[in-house]
Amino acid sequence: ALKIETAKLISARPKSIEEITETEKIQAPQTSELVEVELTNGIKQLAKIYSSMKPADAAKILNKMETKLVVNLLANMKNRTAAKILSSFTPEKAARISKKISDKFAQI
Repeated sequence: ALKIETAKLISARPKSIEEITETEKIQAPQTSELVEVELTNGIKQLAKIYSSMKPADAAKILNKMETKLVVNLLANMKNRTAAKILSSFTPEKAARISKKISDKFAQI
């Protein structure tokens, strides 16, 4: 019985490094797509949270974040809400963020 179980385990394992690598290649895109979906959902959730705040309060917090994240958050808000938050930044920062948002949509 032990020999049969051992034979089953040996036959079930991958035959070579190539098989393992091939399996990883198939699974990797699925994993990265899942991570991307989760990140997108996280951004959308954060955008909702900051949208519900007073614009000046949201701007104080967003002002301390990386520009790329702020761009993604504002891009996921309603235009009116994003505009109110943007108007709470310094003119220079609002211009930089606006430029990056326009660049983001130009790529689509």
